[in-house]
Amino acid sequence: MVEPRIPAACATIAARLDYHGDRLVQADAAPETEAIQKAINHCSTGHAVELKAAGGHNAVLTGPLTLRPNVVLVIDKGVHLVASNDPKDYDKTAGSCGLSNKSGGGCKPLISAVRADHSGVMGEGIIEGRGDQKLKGIPLPWWEMHDQLRGNVPHNIPWLIGTEAANDFTLYGIAMRNAPNFNVFLAGGDGITVWGVKIDAPWNSPNTDGIDPSGCTNVTITRSYIRNGDDNVAIKAPKGKPAEHITVSHDHFYEGHGVSIGSGTEGGVTAVRFIDITIDHQKAGIHIKSNPGRGGHVHDVVYDDVCVRNSTTPIDVETTYIDANAPREGWINGTAFPLYTDIMLHNVQTEGGSRLRLMGVDALHTTEIEFDGVHVAGIETMKQQVSNTRITLGPGPSNWVPQGDDVRFTGTSGSRELPDCTSRFVEFPAPDER
Repeated sequence: MVEPRIPAACATIAARLDYHGDRLVQADAAPETEAIQKAINHCSTGHAVELKAAGGHNAVLTGPLTLRPNVVLVIDKGVHLVASNDPKDYDKTAGSCGLSNKSGGGCKPLISAVRADHSGVMGEGIIEGRGDQKLKGIPLPWWEMHDQLRGNVPHNIPWLIGTEAANDFTLYGIAMRNAPNFNVFLAGGDGITVWGVKIDAPWNSPNTDGIDPSGCTNVTITRSYIRNGDDNVAIKAPKGKPAEHITVSHDHFYEGHGVSIGSGTEGGVTAVRFIDITIDHQKAGIHIKSNPGRGGHVHDVVYDDVCVRNSTTPIDVETTYIDANAPREGWINGTAFPLYTDIMLHNVQTEGGSRLRLMGVDALHTTEIEFDGVHVAGIETMKQQVSNTRITLGPGPSNWVPQGDDVRFTGTSGSRELPDCTSRFVEFPAPDER
């Protein structure tokens, strides 16, 4: 991959507000949505609308924006693009965003790209989602709405960035902070690049997934830093929409629920590479998840040079994941069985945690995995849940030899030295560091 380049500006919008101490100083200011959208609509092909600090001001307030093909939104270093805190601004239909609508899916993302090929969001500025701040007309923040709407009750809370069938879409250098819901959801699209992005939200912020490519092809997520309250990355494949040729490389992942494949795997997931990544303080580290209500074939997946630290379940391959988006009957008694084959762990090392999970469905739907250099520190104290698995050992060494019901081995564990993980874990960078 070649590092993206920021295109020349067709229009510049100067900041006229101030964002300090994680708050917009001018609390009652009107959003500049119309002016920004007008600039995007009239921008010439291959250029960018640039948001720029001016006159000592550093903030631009906006409601939902829609990118056009061949147009990029650039947020300069030091600029805060601040999301409106009025749920009505995100309505798809009157009253659809917020607590009043019980059907779900009622909010526009802050930034949308629908069939907007060659578009993107770039720059070294920050998108402020304000998920922790009170809303207009609702006496609670977005994050507390998740507590009001539990279980299978739909949420009407906006994402920060959402794409649909947008090819050659790019996120470059941008930071996202305190998203109300998902940070980035990529629905379909071929040729997606996420490079040098930083995503930051507290570990207990609900449903703040980092990057979710769903049914996408030729995706690169690289040189990025992500900590949040749900999956850092979740690769998904809806029915009829496979996820293929995806690389997650040279990234650092902090608090969250895991670097994941699933739980939506119906369409099949193949040709995925996780290369040179650190995973720190996760609920699950390496995580493949689905259930008999989902199904799908996950195969040709390689974890290469991965360091996991202080994660509850550092290696978690499960076939009965409890999924709020599928009926409970499907979790337990469904017949769309997930199948995991051709999975490789190469130079994977973990430290900390309390359990390991490696499961297939049954003798006809086994998980097939290769251990080529797997070291689990403290293996003797780890609780193991292993069943219906076929394991190939070697040529690298592995100190974890899983034991459980219907577990079979081929090959022999080797003796080479594994790479050092001690210097790989780095602090999450400050907001303006790149």
